Amino acid sequence: MKTKNIIKLINDAYSKLQILNNIDWTPYRENLYKLERQYERNHRNWCNGREFDFSIDIASKLFVVQHIASALKGTRHSIKSFIHLKQSIFFAESLVLNYEDKIKEALKDFDLDELCELSYSILADKKVA
Repeated sequence: MKTKNIIKLINDAYSKLQILNNIDWTPYRENLYKLERQYERNHRNWCNGREFDFSIDIASKLFVVQHIASALKGTRHSIKSFIHLKQSIFFAESLVLNYEDKIKEALKDFDLDELCELSYSILADKKVA
């Protein structure tokens, strides 16, 4: 898949997850995005000057979509793994456990396997136009 199509897929799926901001008074999608954005900023600071061909925004949205899709497909992590994984993974899994029907409806037009296969390396290995 071409990079521009990957970015469109990420943006489209992320857009559909807007429903997570309208369930109650908590903007769940935005909170998950903010966690991922901070992780990405920290990662880029750690990389010390490395050039990236894609934005922090796209990387953050990619992880939001990928974590939600993986949770929809049944991926569940144990409390024991909490110290080894990003909190955003647990946040996504909790969102799916609490709002699975709404999330499935929002992503009904997407191939969950394709969303699960999204990874950082997909963007890192390609030039983003």
